[in-house]
Amino acid sequence: MFCISGFSSSGFDAVSETGSVSLTIGQVFYHQWTHNTGKVNEGMQQPYEIFVVGVADNSIPSISLFPNPAQDFVLLKVENEGTDFSYSLFSIEGKILEDQKIDREEMTVPLQYYSHNLFLLIIYKDNKIVKTYKIIKP
Repeated sequence: MFCISGFSSSGFDAVSETGSVSLTIGQVFYHQWTHNTGKVNEGMQQPYEIFVVGVADNSIPSISLFPNPAQDFVLLKVENEGTDFSYSLFSIEGKILEDQKIDREEMTVPLQYYSHNLFLLIIYKDNKIVKTYKIIKP
């Protein structure tokens, strides 16, 4: 049996007549219960990485986005930006927050004006989706 503790960046409690559950973003507590009949992992783990949610065209040049999680901005790098690239930043609720043409190899996508949340950044080439990233702002 082992335990790992960490920090919580967000969360809430859901309560009903039959019970309750606490939800968190970030690794608060991880505990593994071991018995001769099996193991149960208790807790939640949140990886710290950029998630590529979708790729529509494999012939696209290298596109990278970092850091993640991010507080004030993420840096977007697009190799060979000569073609018509753009991006749109969406809140997790689907509201468009930012819509820009990618006109240089490295661009900063601002996040400092938005509250702590999850965001989707969609990269377009010639108005077609080529990549979708999930960004965490803890």
